[in-house]
Amino acid sequence: MSTTYTLKCESVGNIMTLTIIDSLNLLPSSDTWSCEPSNAMSLTNGSVANWGTATIYLHGSGAGALVELENFGKHTQIGDSGTGSKSDPDGIFPSGSFSWQCIARE
Repeated sequence: MSTTYTLKCESVGNIMTLTIIDSLNLLPSSDTWSCEPSNAMSLTNGSVANWGTATIYLHGSGAGALVELENFGKHTQIGDSGTGSKSDPDGIFPSGSFSWQCIARE
């Protein structure tokens, strides 16, 4: 059974929703993410890396991470919050630091 986390991300009056799926499969790139609105970043989905560390990374089709999430992990519950950084220069959600809050966990 997988776990789905929904994060509300805010930066400079802009909002992006990230959905992160922990597939519970140990194979690389098994865990995935997606974002709304679809034009928030250059890509709308990708893979998750570094579970079990203080920072997880959301990757697209390339080698570099598009997003870093601090204080997010399998321990995250509804209402938990933290910070992140968007390095992707494209999309309507601004690059740089943002705050996130977990609004759903299923």
